[in-house]
Amino acid sequence: MEFELKLAAEKEEMYEREKQLKISRLVQEVSETEQEDLEESEKVQHWVERLCQTQLEQISCVENESPKVHIEPPFLELCRTTLPITMWHHLS
Repeated sequence: MEFELKLAAEKEEMYEREKQLKISRLVQEVSETEQEDLEESEKVQHWVERLCQTQLEQISCVENESPKVHIEPPFLELCRTTLPITMWHHLS
């Protein structure tokens, strides 16, 4: 009987170790995925900012030639959410 109890306890310990290893691997995978997502998000943010800046520069050039410039609302909102507040005056 004592042997069976010892064997059951060892099996339980082995099961718990395997479970902890799986949890650790999953946590590591999630961390790696989060890091990759963050890096990708930063790249997208960078390109969106560059796009907005380029568009603003083009708008400024056109404004010098024509006082009325039409900016599409989705683009306007995109710029407002991605560009620093100091650049918003170009979007009004």
